[in-house]
Amino acid sequence: MLDTEFYDIVKLYVHILELKEPVISDKCLGEKEKKTLYSLYFKEDRATYYVSQIIKRKVLSNYLGIPAECLIFKMDNMGKCSVSPKIDFSSSRSRGVIAFGYSKRKIGIDIENSHISHEQYLAYREATLLENEKTFINNKKSLIINWTLKEAFMKYCGLGLRMSPTDFGYNMFNHKTILYLHKNGTIRHAECEYCVISLNNKYFISIAYDRSIRQIDVRLLNSDIRTEVVCNTSDVQIFFTHELFELESAL
Repeated sequence: MLDTEFYDIVKLYVHILELKEPVISDKCLGEKEKKTLYSLYFKEDRATYYVSQIIKRKVLSNYLGIPAECLIFKMDNMGKCSVSPKIDFSSSRSRGVIAFGYSKRKIGIDIENSHISHEQYLAYREATLLENEKTFINNKKSLIINWTLKEAFMKYCGLGLRMSPTDFGYNMFNHKTILYLHKNGTIRHAECEYCVISLNNKYFISIAYDRSIRQIDVRLLNSDIRTEVVCNTSDVQIFFTHELFELESAL
């Protein structure tokens, strides 16, 4: 039986890969996951993807009471992945860092590395920002936060990248207010709440979550992760705890 204590909670797991490359064993992965894993060219990308799948399966296995290797994931025609109609989950990875979260309510999560080159910064600005966003987003940090907010919202809607990041925009007015902008420049009422968290002043996680959520429980799977809440648009309580994660014992 699923535990009702999670009805108004988001559980979020964050892991930064160690320098040591993990030993990859695909025995608990599905065929589609294996295909994706071995299609990745760079070792770090393969390691990040592999560990992200192990964390996803371990967490969902513990919650649903189903062996990790027996979990069956389905994808709808909009590209949203699901495992049970009773739970929503979202995951994100950037090279070397992983975020995975679940809830009984709708959620969307995205994580990105803010240490990008100037060329990447210019390319991202051109590809992801509305014209009016370009007037106030003028550094790498604000650009990455904006991008993670957009991806989190698209995942929250269940549309992923089938929505264009230039269909809408954001202005993070202060640590409690994020304005949702239509592409014609008008301000719209946001459909959800948002939380932005910094990790080690390098990575940024954005969470788009249902207004019924009352608590965000962040499990840090490394002992040396430093966190800061950059913005939170609701009065939801946010708790950070460290939890030991050993890849070998998760299999």
